[in-house]
Amino acid sequence: MKVYVTLDGNPVAPDTGGGIIYDQRFQQLSLADASAMSTCTMNNNCDVDLVMSTLAAHSFDFVAPNVGGGNHTLQVGWRFQCTDNTGAMVPCSTAYTTNTAGACAGPGSVTVTQVKNFSQNTPIVIAP
Repeated sequence: MKVYVTLDGNPVAPDTGGGIIYDQRFQQLSLADASAMSTCTMNNNCDVDLVMSTLAAHSFDFVAPNVGGGNHTLQVGWRFQCTDNTGAMVPCSTAYTTNTAGACAGPGSVTVTQVKNFSQNTPIVIAP
């Protein structure tokens, strides 16, 4: 899942326009010879590989410096995205066969905090 935050239609840092990965999980089970699965036992070598990868943020700080006064529009959204075996973004319906991949999202919350820099000679610096 990717999260998108825009202020007045422009991406908010750290996003540069492609969204930020909020939660991602990949699992792959492979067997050199699928017909050998029925004969696998504790005593023979079956070459079964399980690959798992998880990336989870659970929260982000998006920062929009030098916003200026006036009315502004803040939009927060998310999108499930899938990749094919080359890593290219594709519709999930083409990346996986039916009932082999799934995703869900629960409720989220957004907190907007206004920060004012009172020193004209010392700007707010956003750094890691």
